[in-house]
Amino acid sequence: MTLPSLEKRGRGWIRYLERKLALPDDEWSRSGTPSAAWDNVSGAPTTNWYRFDAIGMAITLFLAAKGGTLERDRALSALAAICDRIRQYHGFNEWVEQRGPDPRRSDYPEGWRGLLIPAEFWGSYDCPGWAANGQQLVGFEPNPIEAQGAIYYKGFFNFVLGLRALLAPELSPTQPIDIVYDDEWRFRYSHSEINAILTGEFAAALGGRSQGLCCEIHKLWPLCLEETGLGLRLHDRVYGSDSWSVFSRWYEAILPEAVVRLDDRVERVVMYRDTSLSIDHAPALAAPWALTVQYLLPFDLDTAHDVWSAYADRFLVDGPVGTHVRLTPETDVEDIRTTCLTTWLARELGDDELFERLLKWIDTHYEPRVDDERGEFAYWFDLDEAYPRGQWNNVVMHAFVAPPGAWTTLFDD
Repeated sequence: MTLPSLEKRGRGWIRYLERKLALPDDEWSRSGTPSAAWDNVSGAPTTNWYRFDAIGMAITLFLAAKGGTLERDRALSALAAICDRIRQYHGFNEWVEQRGPDPRRSDYPEGWRGLLIPAEFWGSYDCPGWAANGQQLVGFEPNPIEAQGAIYYKGFFNFVLGLRALLAPELSPTQPIDIVYDDEWRFRYSHSEINAILTGEFAAALGGRSQGLCCEIHKLWPLCLEETGLGLRLHDRVYGSDSWSVFSRWYEAILPEAVVRLDDRVERVVMYRDTSLSIDHAPALAAPWALTVQYLLPFDLDTAHDVWSAYADRFLVDGPVGTHVRLTPETDVEDIRTTCLTTWLARELGDDELFERLLKWIDTHYEPRVDDERGEFAYWFDLDEAYPRGQWNNVVMHAFVAPPGAWTTLFDD
């Protein structure tokens, strides 16, 4: 099969995303269920929630609009639909429902030992992704915006709101947004109010109180906070606030601990810090390294390049049919999502040779399909599912919807 050009692939994926947003039986309130097209499977136990598919879509749509693949009005319509979903029950329900210690601790897969969970705490420690709401000093907090945690919701939502604002600066940052779990728990904030709360959390962390920057209770993820920082800077750029300076001071303080160097070479990247145990968990796992590169590119290019260089040496595997990413340096297990992400990053960084090798791998192994009738394109990954896997497709499609450098120059005029 002759595959379409990169641009046509990107346009084909955008066509699919617009159809996905218009599918019937797609209800994100507590009384409903999102369409089966939404990916709440990939990345367990950390990103197997509907909002991570929605956030990846938002980045794709923004880059497509910035790169000229998608008209501004169509992008804004899609981003509005995504924001409307994220604010509802299925956008954050696990924060409310995963309370206290995870009752499944003794049943975690053995493969998580040492990678996702520090080996010394195996069997008595919550996995990443388990909210553990209620274990914070103030007790259970259903409100994800003002809670001591839930950065993976409020920080990322603020980022998506920032992408939309950058395309449409005429939008009011004080327009109320109702964040709704159910009829009892409803919380109203504007974009600017969410941004101000996040800025306050970074300021508090500079003063030694970092709980408000955690994702799960007691787990502080530098890469998640880097994405959160991007949202703060977007708000500054569009609305003239002064959040970035606070984030920058926090980032400069934590960088030597988050990206650890030995003899001027990156030796390890911290996945998360446990604030209750005062330990940094930095497994040799491909995904946190690649995501760190992604989030640093728009504001710390030098560190991003340094992480990328060490990452490529450790995790990339060359073969006769292209290049892919392995889960860890000690295994031959393929990391499909991170291979997709790395394909985009290689193009973003202008490494054409590596991009072509990665593209050869995904075109050979990830089941590309062209739907001529609908004008759509997607990778299906031999999964025999009703819809193409959203989270895996989104990250590779970034490479097809915009030219190299579009993400790195996120804040440029």
